Amino acid sequence: MARQALGKGLSALIPGAVSKTGKKETASELKIVDIIPNKNQPRENISPEELNELIKSVKEEGILQPILVKEIADGKYEIIAGERRYIAAQRAGLKTIPAVIKKNISSIDQHKLALIENIQRQNLNPIEEAKAYQKLMEGYNYTQEQLAEKLGKNRASIANSLRLLKLPENIQKYLITGELQPGHAKVLLSINDVSKQKTLAEFSVKKELSVRELENLINKTHIKKEKTKKIIEPEIKNLEEKFKHFFGTKVSIKGSYKKGKIIIEYYNKEDFERILDILKIK
Repeated sequence: MARQALGKGLSALIPGAVSKTGKKETASELKIVDIIPNKNQPRENISPEELNELIKSVKEEGILQPILVKEIADGKYEIIAGERRYIAAQRAGLKTIPAVIKKNISSIDQHKLALIENIQRQNLNPIEEAKAYQKLMEGYNYTQEQLAEKLGKNRASIANSLRLLKLPENIQKYLITGELQPGHAKVLLSINDVSKQKTLAEFSVKKELSVRELENLINKTHIKKEKTKKIIEPEIKNLEEKFKHFFGTKVSIKGSYKKGKIIIEYYNKEDFERILDILKIK
């Protein structure tokens, strides 16, 4: 088999792409007919436009980044990571594809690598990304803090991503198609009424509202209620924002610097335990 050096990109993205000795592993040219797709591929949706762009790139430049596979029976290989590159290579008419072969890898580690590779390549839609985080946390007992450290991400961003899964399914579909952005979702999550969430989401899609326009619409519908609220000092608002990013959830400060209370909201048992862990109370 022809061999080529594995570029630093994969080793930086995927734990395990570098051997235990610390040396970069080499990629082999494998026949595409000998490669089998991964049944547990984390990515659920591949847009035709995105795939066509990749096919065009493959035809012009070839596969620049090796896929990751594990050897199975009868000289066949199963994809661990690189499903899109594999499909693009097939459709571009390539006969072989560069691949790093992982030996003695467990099914658990295989799934973990596939999830992490997809997340760190940032080619998932917001719901796929949130589900990937959820699978890693549930499957490998990671806390949000541990997951953030492994992925090199901010813990609050992971917490905000997971909150998207609390939205109704029809709103999640808008995030999958790109008709709504995570910013819209964040605004909708501030509303407790599910039916209002759905109505506002549908209206936002129909009118192609920006995140700011959606915020203004919600503020207008609650203008009477807002007038009755006590005016919060700018410093207090600033502190609320800092607490919100730190805890990854809504935090309210009632009162002033002299006297008041801090309210930290949680939405399920796992959220509650996560906050206790941050406070080091457990």
